[in-house]
Amino acid sequence: MYTKQAGVARYLCCLPARNAQSGWRGVGRNAGRAPALWIAAVLLLLLSAPVHATNGFELVGYSPVSKGLAGAGSALPMDSSWSITNPAGIATLDRRFDQALSFYTVHRTLEPHGLAANPFPDKLVDDHPIGGGDTGIVWPGKHVVFAAGFYSMFGLTTNYSEPRSIVPLLTLRRWDNHLNMYGVRIPFTAAKRLGDGWSLGVSLNLNLQTMTSDHLTLKLRETAGQKDYSFSYGFGLTFGVLKEWKRFSLAAAYSTPQWMTPYEEYKDLFPRSFDYPQKLQLGLAVHVTKKLALALDYKWLNWAGVPQFGRSIVKNGLGWDDQHVIKGGLYYELSKRWAVMCGASYAKTPMDDNQVFVHGLAPLIISTHVCAGLGYRINEHHELTCAYTLFVPNSKTERGQGDIFGFLGKGTKITASAHSLSLGYSYYF
Repeated sequence: MYTKQAGVARYLCCLPARNAQSGWRGVGRNAGRAPALWIAAVLLLLLSAPVHATNGFELVGYSPVSKGLAGAGSALPMDSSWSITNPAGIATLDRRFDQALSFYTVHRTLEPHGLAANPFPDKLVDDHPIGGGDTGIVWPGKHVVFAAGFYSMFGLTTNYSEPRSIVPLLTLRRWDNHLNMYGVRIPFTAAKRLGDGWSLGVSLNLNLQTMTSDHLTLKLRETAGQKDYSFSYGFGLTFGVLKEWKRFSLAAAYSTPQWMTPYEEYKDLFPRSFDYPQKLQLGLAVHVTKKLALALDYKWLNWAGVPQFGRSIVKNGLGWDDQHVIKGGLYYELSKRWAVMCGASYAKTPMDDNQVFVHGLAPLIISTHVCAGLGYRINEHHELTCAYTLFVPNSKTERGQGDIFGFLGKGTKITASAHSLSLGYSYYF
């Protein structure tokens, strides 16, 4: 099934072999039409639902296949979500429509301690299911392959039953227990094969974020937003390159900062915009056999370079460090219809143990993700995929050796864990 010209992405996706006269066997360029419009409309409504952020604010992957590989595979393009992972990989794909839904069960706890903490609850618990949706399309032109999509980029939803800090108790009101933030991206991608195994691609990214909170500000009062919805808009670029040989391939993808507008209603809490950081992802894929491929990726996220993330907490920042993420994945084709995948991802959290109390409503502390997936090719046009991710439980305890806020919350402990299930459908036409 695999040929050097077709590339590993096609045989791993269980696509039919290429026929020189008619394109994919039984699937010509005009073989059918996807029911894309009404499906996409439904998915757009679902995108307001929260998802669960992992690498800082970023998700581990953006489709069931991507998540099954733990986000590895920048050198192993598989579906339309590679518009985000590595736009150059789009050049290796045939015409297709992808849609997915993801469901999460998230468990977080907060044990407040210290002079500034709410002294009454022993433990605050946030435990509820959440979800989100993604969709994308790949459309080869005469000389260039185009792609577009709508993807969940990050999500954070925290709703404790009681305030985290002591200040709300003095006002006889219940606040400082709620923070919801979501982000979606619409990439428009163009990619081209250059010959001799080289491909280049670029994505123009349109971004939308939304936020609602009743967070405590540095002036020891409730944010003026008071749970009103606030929106942020922005854009940026992603560039990718892919080089394929017979048994292995290399890839590099760079994203500029994604420049966003500030949250106007929450400027007293976050005076600067939540720009996405610039990032670099490097990948190696080894095609061990025609049925087995291994992927290894490294990703750098420059959180410290974004003022809102990198500035210290006393300067209305978050005090985050850069992240260095290692991802590995395996994809094995069991038969012409069935394929399995697995992967793991690790990254040290961007916050340290002197920022735990301040980050009590944003406990983004998961470091390790273990993933597995399954694909089933129904026929030449239809394919189903699913992926499971274990967000390995992690905890952090405030050491109180940083700024005054850490000192006042010394001993505060947060924990987080989650499970997710992603279901996908692909239509080849």
